[in-house]
Amino acid sequence: MKISHITLICKNIEKSAELFCKLFGAKEVYCSKKKNFSLSREKFLLIGDLWIALMEGEPLARSYNHIAFCVKEEELPSFEAKIKALELEIAPSRARHPQEGQSLYFYDYDNRLFELHTGDLETRLNYYQNSLKLRAAEKSEMQWINHCYDQVEFVHSDYDNEIIAIAECNAQKAGLGRLVKIDDEHLELGGMYVFETFRKQGIAKEIVQFLLSHVKPTQKVYCIPFEHLLPFYKQCGFLDCTHLESVPPKILEKFHWCQEKYCYPTALLVLEPNQ
Repeated sequence: MKISHITLICKNIEKSAELFCKLFGAKEVYCSKKKNFSLSREKFLLIGDLWIALMEGEPLARSYNHIAFCVKEEELPSFEAKIKALELEIAPSRARHPQEGQSLYFYDYDNRLFELHTGDLETRLNYYQNSLKLRAAEKSEMQWINHCYDQVEFVHSDYDNEIIAIAECNAQKAGLGRLVKIDDEHLELGGMYVFETFRKQGIAKEIVQFLLSHVKPTQKVYCIPFEHLLPFYKQCGFLDCTHLESVPPKILEKFHWCQEKYCYPTALLVLEPNQ
């Protein structure tokens, strides 16, 4: 199976068609003009064998949904010059390792995000599979772990009462996190700390998934993140904790301590048992 075509809604299909022709060398093969066969006016373009349908309509809100075109690394400067000449907005790229390839992101006239990428699926998977490793900490590493937590004023870890995850990227320690046992049925996820050099690479999510894989189906997991990190933890399945009367006293004490300790506001979340 292969893609038949991609339809893009555009406020001004003439202007968008010009963008594709000037930037990607697209060829216009059809324009509905005054006779519409579909829902609205449309143009058909070809970029090589790829059929792009432009249809008149209102632009969408911006998001990270995007279409990526494969380009050669030496072509990126010329593409950047063309994008600027078309007065399009270049979007910031996330931090990348050289093995992932380079990317240039930009928004079109309808808030659509495009990526020009120099890598491919094979090299990306190879990088993901071979560069990032998650493992449980060893007791001999406790001094280093608590030294790390001192840097961010986190509570020290207790090896005998926790599962501590360490993320390694290309054999370098990249971050850590922990799962603290409160009692047989309640745990606390915390101590998430990804070192600055390795941020914005999805490592925090990998640490969370590693730790949650050790949770039993009957156990409830609490988390006390800074409020600006709420979207991340809610993507991991956590919800606002609204029934404080059922929260273990140790968790409530930690929550109140965090509110007083840190200058950033904190929240109390819960991941309900998977029964």
